[in-house]
Amino acid sequence: MSIKRYTLTNLLGSIIPMFVLLVTVPLYLKVLGDVRYGVLALVWLMLGYFGFLEMGLGKSTANHIARLADSSDKERGTIFWTAISVNAGFGIFAALILWVIGDYLLTSVIKIPPEYHNEAVTALPWMIATLPLALVSSVLTGALEGRNQFLIVNSLQILNTVVFQLVPLFIAYSFSPSLSVVIPAAVLSRTLMNLPFLIACFRAVPLSLRPDFSKTVAKSLLSYGGWVAVTGMISPLLETIDRFLIGVVLGAQAVTYYTIPYQLVSKARIIPGSLGRALFPKFSADKPGDAEQLALSSLRTLVVVMTPVVVCGMLFLKPFMNVWVGGKLGGIASPLGEILLLGVWANSLAHIPYFLLQGNGRPDIAAKFNALEIIPFVLFLWVALHFWGAAGAAWAWSVRVIIDALLLFRFSGLPKKSLRMFVYPMFMVVTALCGVRCIANEVWYWRLILVILYVIWIGFWLKTNRGAELFSSLFSTRKSASKVTQDLDVTL
Repeated sequence: MSIKRYTLTNLLGSIIPMFVLLVTVPLYLKVLGDVRYGVLALVWLMLGYFGFLEMGLGKSTANHIARLADSSDKERGTIFWTAISVNAGFGIFAALILWVIGDYLLTSVIKIPPEYHNEAVTALPWMIATLPLALVSSVLTGALEGRNQFLIVNSLQILNTVVFQLVPLFIAYSFSPSLSVVIPAAVLSRTLMNLPFLIACFRAVPLSLRPDFSKTVAKSLLSYGGWVAVTGMISPLLETIDRFLIGVVLGAQAVTYYTIPYQLVSKARIIPGSLGRALFPKFSADKPGDAEQLALSSLRTLVVVMTPVVVCGMLFLKPFMNVWVGGKLGGIASPLGEILLLGVWANSLAHIPYFLLQGNGRPDIAAKFNALEIIPFVLFLWVALHFWGAAGAAWAWSVRVIIDALLLFRFSGLPKKSLRMFVYPMFMVVTALCGVRCIANEVWYWRLILVILYVIWIGFWLKTNRGAELFSSLFSTRKSASKVTQDLDVTL
């Protein structure tokens, strides 16, 4: 299976669970009620924060196993069992922390309403017991991705989402909507789904029934995974601090105006994320020179795909939001989404150098950049909010991810001249943003004229730069992986 098919598999694996959530969320609200569902969401958020104790071992496992593609089964098995053992240890440590502070988190931090406190506390032992097994799941996924088993991974993740959403819902409908019943059903469902992942690992790695632990391997896994964990701790902060400060400076209503377009336009990052997941094992296994050539080919493809996606998003965001959430909210929120799309474009392209660095064994570079960005970003965000309101937050986020992208490209080892391929697409994205802002308050036919002009412009660009060939190569299932790579390796 080629990188192109791996990418499409990952893309479907990301999109299908979104539709499952769209169907089940209204049903949960109906049977649990707004308050119980809100408490349930906060509990998942709390458990999610414990995920940083996974220490990046999932990504580290994928990297190490991919590098041993031609080695013996025993060597890969040692990587797997060592990662599982270390991760289980961290999981037990996380469970002990939750056991000590869990009641305090549920009562004082999350601030569950008093009438639902007993329900949540009753379910706490189930959360504590299953937390170690939940952390281990990242190693199972990483091992399969390191062996390029993306079809299996995504199929099982889709099944996991379906089971995780439907089993608690069935329990709530059939027995009781109490959180003391729903939460255990949910955590047990997710925990039991580790079994098919483990069976898949036995076949794909493959594994023996005799676990083999190595201190040397554990040190290597943690050395790599530690920096991934740092990124995993800092990135969520960089991604959420804007909404927190908007609430502090402008109030809760402004958070709604900002969050809706942010969540909508950020879904475009599923595309580069799916490609990055497919490329990561290849980057890990290839020699540096070969990995860089593959990265350049992938960048050329990604810029051809993401530029029309972002430009069309800017052109059609306001009409879509007017229909989706109404003209009043859409009129306020769509300009923020248009600004955010500028950052989404840059951040999407940055996925390639990010995964290249991780594949080359340098996850520390992205982690250090994220750490350096926190204070300047918060200061810039604070000033921008006071001067330009929510639009200032959108600009601050876009500027940060653009700078982050430039830094990743600079230190990824890719040739500096490779940045030239972004000049014309960047000009298209910026002028599209300027165009929609200039006609923001004009009648609809000006937007239609702009759409027509951009369709002509993008079509001309794709044709003159062989972009159409690149785009079609993504969906041609009859070419081998080497042929696709050759087709992608053109100069834009």
